[in-house]
Amino acid sequence: MIRTRLREAHPDEAGFYSGRYPEGYNHTVWSDHVERIAATVAFAAPWLDYYNITSLADPSAGDGALARALISLQPRIHRAYVGDLNPGPELAQGWNSVTSYVWVNLEATPLIPGLDALDISRQNEPVDLLVCSETLEHLDDPDAFLVRARLSARSILITTPENETGTGNEEHYWGWDSEAVSAMLHTAGWNTVDHLIFQPLTAQTYRFQMWMAHR
Repeated sequence: MIRTRLREAHPDEAGFYSGRYPEGYNHTVWSDHVERIAATVAFAAPWLDYYNITSLADPSAGDGALARALISLQPRIHRAYVGDLNPGPELAQGWNSVTSYVWVNLEATPLIPGLDALDISRQNEPVDLLVCSETLEHLDDPDAFLVRARLSARSILITTPENETGTGNEEHYWGWDSEAVSAMLHTAGWNTVDHLIFQPLTAQTYRFQMWMAHR
């Protein structure tokens, strides 16, 4: 099992991401990101019906591409909570396709950035699906996040790099293999129902783990 602390957390995460993505994150800039989004949608698709997903939360939605694709694939999704530390204009404007949409203006905290989105998502009841696409490796305390997430969501969709050991990406605090992520989910009380490793064809920088788990 491999789990490596790559770097300490940035003291001003909102400022860090604003400087890194001044116009907000746009996944189409990188071909492997486009591949990963498409592969994640395909991975999640069978579970949308199986767990009757009608609501979701994505506290690190970026440009919202993954959440939008899942909503398009599952028309029964009528409630969505999305946010990001540095949103692009499309995310901040909201989506007309969702009956009950809440844009969460996230505040970075030393413990769990994005926790506000989880707390808001359960004001009425937990959402059916929590989307954590390329999220855990950015968190100072991913274990605490996974524990708190069980209060806010019935299922969780995760993608994260597989066995990242270098420190080239300044956004990433953690690197781990699939065995380590499996242990994190189990310790936090999640039950894994599906898992695969995805290798983009257009870039060899990362392989990605994909996980679906249910509480």
